[in-house]
Amino acid sequence: MEKLEKDGLQLGLQIILIGIENMRFRTRNFYILFLIIVGSIASLIWFYLPRNITPIQENNIDLIDIKQNISNYMKNVTAFFYVIDIKVRPDPEKWLLEKYYLITIKDINENNATFVISETSLKIYELYLGRKAVFKLQGIITPILTPPYRRLITNILYSIPIDPNDPSLGYYVIKIYLLHNGGNY
Repeated sequence: MEKLEKDGLQLGLQIILIGIENMRFRTRNFYILFLIIVGSIASLIWFYLPRNITPIQENNIDLIDIKQNISNYMKNVTAFFYVIDIKVRPDPEKWLLEKYYLITIKDINENNATFVISETSLKIYELYLGRKAVFKLQGIITPILTPPYRRLITNILYSIPIDPNDPSLGYYVIKIYLLHNGGNY
């Protein structure tokens, strides 16, 4: 078997070399340069990437801690939660332009939280129903929360006024996104 592989490799190299010999000088140089560039890129991908991809660390974040200490989460954090329920968000007046869904998640301490997603994200969330999923939590400060006309603001886990006595100072908002195949949903 090894001899066959070695013979096949030698035959392949001979075909490439014969092809290069029959080319004009200028075309041959471009072809050789092309092979060098492709080989360099392939070797970088082959040797560099697998060793430098760091797995997502499992952060055991408590949903109650986020709500009580929301100012500590004004950054991007990854966390693992279980998707335990998906329900259609009621729209009894038929006022909304699209269908929305309520996603209920659970942390390791059995605390639950619910947030709204749009219909476009539903298929991805259904893949994780009853399973552990990776979420990105994004903490932001916003002056006011105003939804677009006949739509809802989606992916908000918590929204708490900076000062409960004066909501005009703005809100701490924790947005939540399911990480799936490199995208946020």
